[in-house]
Amino acid sequence: MTLTIEDGIVHLDRAIGILGPDFPGEVEAAGRTAERVRGRVQVGGQHTVVVLAGATGSGKSSLLNALAGESVSRVAPTRPTTDAPLAVSGSAATEVLDWMGVDSRRVLPGALGEDRLVVVDLPDLDSIEHRHRSVADSLIERADAVVFVLDPQKYADAVIHKEYLERFMERGAACIVVLNQVDRLAAAEREGVLDDVSALLDRDGLDAQVFVASARTGEGVPAVRQALLDFVGRRDASRLKLAKELRAAGQCLDRAVREDGGRDVSGGAADFSSASQAIAAAAGVRDVAKAAADSYEARARRETAWPPARLVRRASDPLVRLGLVSAPNRKRRPSAGNLAAGSSAAARSRVREYVDERLDCLPGTWRVEVAEKSDERATKLIESADSLMSAVDLEYRHKPSWWAAVNVFQILFFLVFLVGALWLVPLAAIGLLRDGALGSPHVGPLPLPLCLVAGGLAAGWLLSFVSGSSRARAAEQVRIRVEGRLVDAVDRGARESILDPVETERSRYVSVMDSIGKLASVG
Repeated sequence: MTLTIEDGIVHLDRAIGILGPDFPGEVEAAGRTAERVRGRVQVGGQHTVVVLAGATGSGKSSLLNALAGESVSRVAPTRPTTDAPLAVSGSAATEVLDWMGVDSRRVLPGALGEDRLVVVDLPDLDSIEHRHRSVADSLIERADAVVFVLDPQKYADAVIHKEYLERFMERGAACIVVLNQVDRLAAAEREGVLDDVSALLDRDGLDAQVFVASARTGEGVPAVRQALLDFVGRRDASRLKLAKELRAAGQCLDRAVREDGGRDVSGGAADFSSASQAIAAAAGVRDVAKAAADSYEARARRETAWPPARLVRRASDPLVRLGLVSAPNRKRRPSAGNLAAGSSAAARSRVREYVDERLDCLPGTWRVEVAEKSDERATKLIESADSLMSAVDLEYRHKPSWWAAVNVFQILFFLVFLVGALWLVPLAAIGLLRDGALGSPHVGPLPLPLCLVAGGLAAGWLLSFVSGSSRARAAEQVRIRVEGRLVDAVDRGARESILDPVETERSRYVSVMDSIGKLASVG
């Protein structure tokens, strides 16, 4: 599918926006291309602009005069000859020449054979004035076609070949080469000079038609004029050149990305779960889950143990010691310190492995930058995991209904024991004072108060034993549930701070490579 120039600009802008920080040099050049192409599209393609480029004394100005059929440009052999660009056209080309920055203009209807043709005489490419060379460079970049005018005595000038012809092949504009002033060559010299010029152009990689001309005698001028008219005759000549520039910009960016290690995106997905699990381990998820289970069992023991056993001093609640919860009846507060006792280095290593696997298609500079940021995020996530886990339901205030039921029975059994004990003590004292017999009701051979004491004590301890087994099983379920919640919380945090940014960078790379790829189909 062929893309329009306008679509190509959109894709180039997208690639520039994404690649900017990592490829500043290439992106700067691509930015100039985008600006230049956008400007040329805005001024329209009603006129075709051809520039005459050459060194001092190559005869550019005299060639322009010959093409126009009258003297429009000053001719002199001394340096500099042309100090400002001069445009000659068959009709007013105000908008495009304003965009190009050409102030000196001559309108000669019919003189060039096509009123849509604009020919611009440039300052000398080898001018000692930097401003002249800068103007020439800018206009060559913006022109629809270029005519390189060579002097038969200086056609191998390194400035022309190294700084312009070799570089020009990447610009995309149509061009021809004119070996001017051939009247200064003997007939026997022409063939040798033409062969040399063709060999030099082949070395420069420039596929351009070569013309011989003499502005003084008029030899070859009609052929050159016809070549310029052919430029105009091509449908959308300027757009063809702009399409080439966009394709060249895309190739430059693609080359830069691949030279830095970038490659085509594969469809495989990397497993993030191992990295997430390593972060959870480093954050101390298992320790917190065990603390939640121990906390449950400690609180259950306080609620369901035989009442006198509850008076025994016990250690503080495990969750309170970790700082994940405050004392009962107070709002939970986040921990002030890091809970993670695991290996954060191992977690960061797993994160790095995931990033390297997921972003193995990215250029090296880009990939390293993302990996370093991911490592920083992993470290921060582990360090702040206590606050993250503080937001998880640790079931600290969860009181199952069976606790209350067991508590009621424990109190009842303790009251039975207490009644029996209070009854038994005075009776035993009276019986000892009299004849050693307890004067109280009996249950079988045993006095009722003694049965109450023994029964209350036995029932309380038996209920404690049974409820202890239930506490252990319930505490294990608490550990499993809390650990699951903690793992989910850490996983969500890891995905938000690590996986999502990595996927964003991968998507950006997919987007930029898609845009670069589409630039190849601009036509």
